[in-house]
Order: sequence, then structure tokens, then C-alpha cells
Amino acid sequence: MPLKVFKLDEPPSAPAIGIYGPTGVGKTTIISTMPGTGVYIDVPTLEGGGFVIGDHAARIGAVKCEEWEDLETIYWALAKRDFSELSQIEKARWYALDSASGVHVLATRKVINERDRSLGERPHQITLQERGWISQLEAEMIFRFRSLPYWGIFIAQERTHGGNDNDVGPVQIGPDLPNGALRPFRQSMTLLGRLDVVLTDRGKEVRQLRVGPAGGEYMVKARTRPGKRLPRVIENPNLGDIFRYMYADGPRPKAAKDSSTLSF
Repeated sequence: MPLKVFKLDEPPSAPAIGIYGPTGVGKTTIISTMPGTGVYIDVPTLEGGGFVIGDHAARIGAVKCEEWEDLETIYWALAKRDFSELSQIEKARWYALDSASGVHVLATRKVINERDRSLGERPHQITLQERGWISQLEAEMIFRFRSLPYWGIFIAQERTHGGNDNDVGPVQIGPDLPNGALRPFRQSMTLLGRLDVVLTDRGKEVRQLRVGPAGGEYMVKARTRPGKRLPRVIENPNLGDIFRYMYADGPRPKAAKDSSTLSF
């Protein structure tokens, strides 16, 4: 088998951004700032809300995944560019999975539904072994989607990690994923940021995306080309503009000023 040679100065062919944050800050809305044709993959949580990007329906196809098998189906449709049921796949350049936290719910349902009922497990109790299977399912699905030749957007709720016996390490706010899936998720992202809404000195609400360190409080990451440095906090983030700066000749995104964070 020949060596898979590549050029070090070439940007990644399929970068990905992970965005997490509290409810109601516009995580789904920001997907619409990605230019070109894409596929919105709705993995429902209680929040829902794909309708907020409904005015972009002409260029963004939408599919709903309510079972694990639905995720498998859309993965293979993207991998094979099968646009027989969703026309946007033919010209799609990116996909958005909303949310990665919802994938955990589907993986949990799959493991529970495949239990051997003869063993008499408690229906609402998940064993340690099952937790491992759930994390493995999630990590494998994330890897598979990241291996697709599309730009990827992964949305997640947030939670606090660390600080207890089952969640070792420093206390940090990050994506709401179990430890077994969190590590591969973080490693596979080109950009990982926390979205929030802040109140400026003039009383105006502004979205901010933190991608730079803040004393280790948040899980963030920005892997750019040499010489490109993103602001630690980006004001009114636009995904197209961010990627153009990171991998092309676009202007540097606007840095945010110090503001107070709103609570949701």
C-alpha cells in the first residue's frame, strides 16, 4: 500500500467546529452563518428549534433523527452523496449536527432497547458496562461523521466537568457529553468554543464565542494556520467569516470587549 503523502502547509480538507453553551443563546441560529449548501441534522433534545434557521431552507436541507438508525441513514446518505430523498445533499459542502448531546440520548435508547430482557435488568437503571457501550457508540459516530469530506458543525449543551469521583480532572465547563465521548469529541474539533450572550455597557445584548483560554474555566480550542490568531472572544460570530480567516485570506473576526454575561 503506498504512503499517504500530504503537504504540511495545506489546510484541513474538512475542518469542524464544536459550539456549546447554555440554552437560548443562539447555538442553532449561528448555523445559518455558514455559507453555501448544507444539511441540518436535528437530533432532538427537549429544546428543539430548527425553525430558527427556516428562512435558509432553500440552501439548507433538514433531517430529523429520532432513533440511532436514523443517524446511520443520514451518515450513509452523506457518505454516498445520495440525494434521492434530500436534494441539498447533491451540492452540500457542510453538515450541522444539532445536537451532539442528543446523540447521547439516542445511544442510551439503543443500548437499553437491545438489552436481554431475560436477565431482568431494572428498566431505568444503566449499568457501568452499558455506560461504556454508550460512550463507545457516541465516540464511533463522531469519528465517522468527522471522516466525511464535509465541513462539520457540532452543537452541544453545556455542563460542568470534574470535581467529583466519577468525573476526574479540573473543574471546567464544556460540552454535555460523557467522559468516554468527550475526549474524542474535543480532539477531533478544529475549533471548539463556548457561545453566550452578554450585556454591553450600553445595555445591548451581543453574542460572543469564546475560543481562547480563560484561566482554564472553559474547554476551548482553536487550530489555525501559522500566523493566524483568533481573538480569545469573538463578537457576533459568523462561521463563514471565522473559517475564511483561519484558512484563507478573510479579515480577522472582531474581538469582543469586556461585558457582563446574561443568565438563561
